[in-house]
Amino acid sequence: MSKIEKGKEVVVASNELEFKKVKGRLALRLTFGVFLLSMVFAALSVIVCTRVYRKNLLEQIASDNCVIAQGISDSISQKVDCTVYADKLVRIFKSMTKEELENQYAEGYRSKFAVYENNEDLEFIKTSLRGFKKATDIRDAYIFTYDPESENCIYLADPDVTDNRCLVGEHEYVTPENFAGYLKSNENDPYTTIYHSLGEKVMTTGVGIYGSGGHKCVVLLDVTIDSIDVKTKNFAIIYMSMMVVVSIIIAVIAGFVATYKLVRPINKIAKASMEYVNDKQEYIQNRKLAAIKKNKNIKVDKVGEHFSKLKIRTGDEIENLANSLKVMEKDLKTYEKDLNKITAEKERISAELNLATNIQADALPSNFPVFTERKEFDIYAKMTPAKEVGGDFYDFFLIDNDHLGLVMADVSGKGVPAALFMMNAKNLIKNYAMLGFGPAETLHQVNLRICESNDADLFVTVWFGILDINTGIITAANAGHDYPAVMHEGGAFALDENVHGMVVGLMDMAKFTDYEIKLEPGSKIFLYTDGVPEATRNDKKMYGLDRMIKTLSLNRELNPENLIRIVREDVDEFVEDADQFDDITMLCVHYKGIE
Repeated sequence: MSKIEKGKEVVVASNELEFKKVKGRLALRLTFGVFLLSMVFAALSVIVCTRVYRKNLLEQIASDNCVIAQGISDSISQKVDCTVYADKLVRIFKSMTKEELENQYAEGYRSKFAVYENNEDLEFIKTSLRGFKKATDIRDAYIFTYDPESENCIYLADPDVTDNRCLVGEHEYVTPENFAGYLKSNENDPYTTIYHSLGEKVMTTGVGIYGSGGHKCVVLLDVTIDSIDVKTKNFAIIYMSMMVVVSIIIAVIAGFVATYKLVRPINKIAKASMEYVNDKQEYIQNRKLAAIKKNKNIKVDKVGEHFSKLKIRTGDEIENLANSLKVMEKDLKTYEKDLNKITAEKERISAELNLATNIQADALPSNFPVFTERKEFDIYAKMTPAKEVGGDFYDFFLIDNDHLGLVMADVSGKGVPAALFMMNAKNLIKNYAMLGFGPAETLHQVNLRICESNDADLFVTVWFGILDINTGIITAANAGHDYPAVMHEGGAFALDENVHGMVVGLMDMAKFTDYEIKLEPGSKIFLYTDGVPEATRNDKKMYGLDRMIKTLSLNRELNPENLIRIVREDVDEFVEDADQFDDITMLCVHYKGIE
């Protein structure tokens, strides 16, 4: 709390901000955040590295198994030519009937291969396979040949002594691609297949055995994927443990760095900020008390320097922040000196804008009802600017006893420039019309005058029509403005989509064309600017011409004043609380005809 001296009286200023000292919370959060990020990185690293490790392990095992298989092939080939036996087995296999092949475990099938069950050479092969199998980590080792016509492998030797062993002559389907892959397989480019056997996932690697026979053989080695997965899991556990330790070390280091390089400097800046705010509040409170009590004895000190006293040398963005606050503090003092002057200037401008709004409102016909002595027509118009002064305008005037001029226009831009441009265009249109020019020629002359001195590059869309009060015929010209909505007696409102010309003020060679609208007694014509159909809600949906025409048609029996009121209420209901971004201007004429 601060105290204000008033003689011997002490006044306490309220609403001071207090600086709360928080020990280590930001540093702890940063440390924890770094630890979490490190753990996320560690988890991703473990996933990637484990997959790479498993892939490399599979490739290494496949390569090693190719070396072992090649050793088996070379060892066996020194004594036994497996391909000779392969030819014999294939001949027997091809001599089988379809029924015998489908019952390969039947006695008839097995009897044809019985001669090879205890063959000395094949027993040697089995013994060699058992020796290699026992000396290594392989699960199974076996040899088969291949019959490409039936795409079946025919087992030659399986050293397994359990009931799961493959007997000589047993066969099963093998794709030609797999058999060709085994034949080409070598240490540098091992060919492997993976399949499920007896509830285990198995990887098979093989190499070819060549000889004098016509049918080649392959020696295959099986290893269980489960054993590879165990090694991979152990690797992942060790690697993850290391990464957790590294993450903790990184987080602790980050915590210490954050404390000394981030938290302490931020605390200094925060403290200076609180002192500045409290000092500022005390200054404002003192000024209010001095103004209210009109007592010069109340001491009103200026806001002291707080950020300028900061000494932060971190060499990073925090030091830049501190330096920026020092500059801000100096700029605020300069700003405070100019504030009163700026406020007075804004009040003057606001007063002038209010005056301009009143002048603009007075320039447009607004004292309704008008032409009360004329029973042939009823007219009403209304403009609501989006800013203090707008760019839309309307006008109506009797050119003579038999002709009524009608104007609806929309100046590009908003504010004072558009309003000044509007006043000039409005006066020019009326002046040329009163000289007897038709609508197209009037717009032509106005366009020439505006283009002569249009340094602001503004332009105006104009619909100008002259109503023959006796006949109900409107001769009109349209300079890029929205089409009028016309209601004939007994019908609904509809857009009169007729000739559309160039806007006024853009090109001095622009041409305009007259056209006619026939009004029967009881007809109405509704003129408007794009602020009506383009009124927009907060969800960016626009009011639209269809809804405007529907609202006009549903209320076509109303007089012009009430019809315009209903349309404006419908627009307000549609846009809800959205800001008005464009001027909304409407004019309606009810033609009654000559009685």
